[in-house]
Amino acid sequence: MRTLLAVDGSEKARDAAQALSCLAPIPSLTVLHVLDIPTWTYPPVVPEMSSGLFATVEQQRREDGEQLIQQMRSILPSSVKKVSAHLEKGKAAEVILDTAAREQSGLIVMGSRGLGPTKELVLGSVSHNVIVQSHCPVLIIKRPMPGLRRIVLAIKGTEDAEAVVKFMTARPFLDSVEIVILTVVLFPLLWPIGTEAADSVKEKIVEAARQFVDDVASRLRSIGYRATNAVTVGRPETAISGWASETGADLIIVGTRHRGKVERLLLGSVSHAVLQSAPCSVLVIP
Repeated sequence: MRTLLAVDGSEKARDAAQALSCLAPIPSLTVLHVLDIPTWTYPPVVPEMSSGLFATVEQQRREDGEQLIQQMRSILPSSVKKVSAHLEKGKAAEVILDTAAREQSGLIVMGSRGLGPTKELVLGSVSHNVIVQSHCPVLIIKRPMPGLRRIVLAIKGTEDAEAVVKFMTARPFLDSVEIVILTVVLFPLLWPIGTEAADSVKEKIVEAARQFVDDVASRLRSIGYRATNAVTVGRPETAISGWASETGADLIIVGTRHRGKVERLLLGSVSHAVLQSAPCSVLVIP
């Protein structure tokens, strides 16, 4: 599939470039670096001096960006067949999304700078903004990924399942992988556990969830994957990250079909919460 690799000068960007070796051969890769050109409003600068300063800074950033792209190209795996490079000015998330749409990318790959939740509330996060607005899957690399053996695939509903099965049918990964299809049953905080009626309802809900993930696992096994299924109860973001830690997963895949764009922007999303707490890289499928 056509892939977009968004890079900056961080170690996570190098990790993202090297992680492409875990993907199936890439026929066309776009390497994108967004130029961050600062603006000064204080102290006052006369227009003639301001334009000169901006031109100097932009030229230096452009030269640094070109050098960065060359470095990234030098570490790309041989499975990447064709590479094009772009330097663009603007806000990083907007440029990444616009470029992906223009290039008709089937996957965006980028590193995570690791902002904490407090900083993200104030400053925002490029990876978060890309995730909630992207129309194609987004792979966020949180740490070096020299190999890909185990995946925790977390789904909530039928739409998630269909999107994930479609993505996996395209054989996006290089090696055969072990997949755990996980769904998390979330009960209200005031759920009256302990009564016979409540326990009976809970058992029925858990059994329905088990049948749901068993069906998805069967579909993946039918196309050649080693897939098992699991159901757990709790907070989705905590349960998903915990399951990944316990199983030594190299990647978490989460779907976002059950939340609309506006809801995700206003309230946040499980995918973003997982990205914050995950012990490994995260692939989000819209």
